Amino acid sequence: MSKTERKGARSILDVGCQLDTAVEEKGGDLVKAVGQNPGLIAQMAALALGTTAEAVDLAMSWQFQLMALIIAMGKFTSGVNPNITAVNFPFTATDLVGLFQRAMSIKLVTITHLDYEPETPEVRQIIKEKGLRPANLLEILIWWLFHTGDCLVVALGSEWRGFVPFVRQDGSARLLPLRTVAPTWTRDCTFAAVSETIE
Repeated sequence: MSKTERKGARSILDVGCQLDTAVEEKGGDLVKAVGQNPGLIAQMAALALGTTAEAVDLAMSWQFQLMALIIAMGKFTSGVNPNITAVNFPFTATDLVGLFQRAMSIKLVTITHLDYEPETPEVRQIIKEKGLRPANLLEILIWWLFHTGDCLVVALGSEWRGFVPFVRQDGSARLLPLRTVAPTWTRDCTFAAVSETIE
């Protein structure tokens, strides 16, 4: 074990001892409490991180690991917004059924025919009138694995706190950022959409 590893181990042990002492001072037994409540560790982690136990559980879930793997496969060499995770863009096993088929059927909807910059509701309406729905994050990530060439494609089907993800390639630059849904969209934006008849 290296010096750094030994220092880290001592720090963890110190925190554990302090926590055990604090529980004991209140008349409790830390080991017994954890044994009786398996979710207690996640709750303590949530308290330390200022988040919820559910978010901590999700961060260690298969959904989190799967999305991280797909993002890594996308080779976004120029950056990924750190908020693009399964915590903020959750999905279930049901969402994976037919995912590849939907991703491979993605249509790219443009707004270059407009002589102004439309707002998000109008873009959604344009997509709907074509018998399509906005693609979500997972669908656009799978599509991206098979795409080549410069582009800027938005996934309006996934939203977090007023932001939506998009993929962009500009020469050698490959990015996975977030962009606010307001106020308007520039005419060079393209929107990924999937047929409403594909499940």
